[in-house]
Amino acid sequence: MKMRWLAFLVFSLAMSGPGGAWAGPPIDPKQMSGIPRPDATVAAGSLTVRVLGAGGFADPVVGVTVELDVRDASGKQERRTATTVEQGRAQFDGLGAFAGGEAVARVVLGGETIASLPIALRSDVGTRVMLVAGAAAMPPSAAGSPSGPGSPSAAGSPSAAGSPSAAGSPSAAGSPSAAGSPSAAGSPEAAPARGPHGETGGATGPLPGEAFPLASSPAGRLTVGAFNLANRQGLEGVEITLVIEIPGAEAQERRATTDAIGKAVFEELTNLPAAAILRVEGTLEPGGERQVSKPFAMAPDTGMALVLAKGDVAAEAPQAAPAARQPLPGPRMLPSLPAGVVQVRVVGSTDAPVANQKVVVRKQTAAGIDDEWSGQTDATGVARLEGVTRQQDAVYSVAVNYGGAPYRSTLFLMEERGGVAVDLRVFETTRDRGVLRSALQFDLEERENDLAQIVMVYEALVTGDKAFWDPELEIGAVPGAKGLVVLRPAERWLEHEEKAPFAKLREPLPPGERVNLSLGYLVDHTGELTIAWSPPFETVEVSVVVPNALDLDAPGARPGDLKSPVADKTVYVLGSGPAGREVRFSASGLRVANPLFRWIAAAVAGFLVLVVLASMLVRRRVSAADRLRQRKAALLDLLQRRSETMDVAARNRTMRSLDRVHRQLRALEQLEPRG
Repeated sequence: MKMRWLAFLVFSLAMSGPGGAWAGPPIDPKQMSGIPRPDATVAAGSLTVRVLGAGGFADPVVGVTVELDVRDASGKQERRTATTVEQGRAQFDGLGAFAGGEAVARVVLGGETIASLPIALRSDVGTRVMLVAGAAAMPPSAAGSPSGPGSPSAAGSPSAAGSPSAAGSPSAAGSPSAAGSPSAAGSPEAAPARGPHGETGGATGPLPGEAFPLASSPAGRLTVGAFNLANRQGLEGVEITLVIEIPGAEAQERRATTDAIGKAVFEELTNLPAAAILRVEGTLEPGGERQVSKPFAMAPDTGMALVLAKGDVAAEAPQAAPAARQPLPGPRMLPSLPAGVVQVRVVGSTDAPVANQKVVVRKQTAAGIDDEWSGQTDATGVARLEGVTRQQDAVYSVAVNYGGAPYRSTLFLMEERGGVAVDLRVFETTRDRGVLRSALQFDLEERENDLAQIVMVYEALVTGDKAFWDPELEIGAVPGAKGLVVLRPAERWLEHEEKAPFAKLREPLPPGERVNLSLGYLVDHTGELTIAWSPPFETVEVSVVVPNALDLDAPGARPGDLKSPVADKTVYVLGSGPAGREVRFSASGLRVANPLFRWIAAAVAGFLVLVVLASMLVRRRVSAADRLRQRKAALLDLLQRRSETMDVAARNRTMRSLDRVHRQLRALEQLEPRG
């Protein structure tokens, strides 16, 4: 457990970088290079390789040859080639015979060979992978080895970069900052290893005292974490010493003290000579042994991080790296299934099938849930539900209740061309809020009528092996807020009843994944606005984004190093805190509407109300009999004026109307004598 906890420390360091994980630069395709991604839109037995130049997505490479070494489960190998066409894509089809095996794609760009991680060939879904120039050049002896993907010397060998627990997870580099992604660094299931982009660290986690690159941190920054593994808490108030040794010069020392989460930061290390050697020292407990890191040099193009931890972690017996969870494909139509059939596969946290599990297919229309079909999984975790009726204006979903917690698939449609296959993953659950770490960002924007819009970006990570599920948990707005909405990225995890001042969980939060729990709402202000909110989970980072024209008052706030993605705004970092500690800040200088306009509007509205009331009082009341007489006169006038031009049908309709009016007047006993 110590090693798995160390893996999470990287997430803490990455998420606690200035500006938060979401305030970073746009996605760099180099971080995604070589990482396979199963995609339900790609036919099973097919693989799409996209080749990009140094310019990224705007620089597709067309006309180059992509090699693909494939191997089936029995070890049979084969090499195939394809040429990139539009958007730099090369397509490999007919790989169904190799299902259960793996493949490695490679291409030569500018004299360098770019290779992928091992690509699992699946029978139920196809795969996409990108190869980007400058991302991970492999030596020709490795990348070009004819021994195929199974060879230890292959470019994509698990021993080189393909460990499932390394950065090879599809989500390991798919976020704006790879190191800031829970899947890349913070997941207990996926600790950093030497991946295709040079990440370091053992397969079971970054060892204490060993520095490693931190992609979410700018070049020249060293982040040091001091932690107590016994209680899984950061050590606050520890003095950390950074020793810088430069050949031919006297050693330099810099000092910093750890904050509430055990983090200390050293800046401006980019100007050191290339030969400079650094080490970190610190005493983590009074009277304890002084810990000294291994010597290291700063990376030239990214920040670095290092962990000091209480306990002899290095002497712990090696543990096998836990297998990474394979991402499940979404609901998809399969021509091999008869129309009206929904095939549901339920697996656990380790991809093991869940047998004897009840599953329900629900049909939903605009009026609500219209119909349901239920079944039970067999020993392979598969349930086959037949006779599901197709309706064009309806959507469908699969629901599973596992261990008292609800799990639901995304919505899908039934089609005439075939049935639908759905995969669901379930977990054991916990209600312990201590397993969650979160990052929080408030984005403030002025609105009309003395209102301020607050976008509360809230992200969390569940540590350990269990999913978090607490049906009583409420994530709400600040007191006095109105118009609460769940933001689109959070709709999967939160549900909100209309006009309720809070949202609740829709389903358990899975372990090892960064989940979005963001909200938006409006708050009244008088030119000054105070926000006070208590996060339900421990926060490793709190930041505020405010317009430059406003004055921010917040304890310990400092401008972040990362620029706001919105022009004329600044990111301020407030630090971190335990669960329940109130986050408070004030902003002043907001525009206030002139009260004179409100008084004028109120006076005009009052005058209009008086006019309407007066007109109702003075207008002549018209009785029902008077209205009937007016109607009778109009019909008689019509008959007289158009007696010669009116056709028979129109004359009959007019006479029927006149007769009806006459009978109504008689019923009121107010009919005048006929002349």
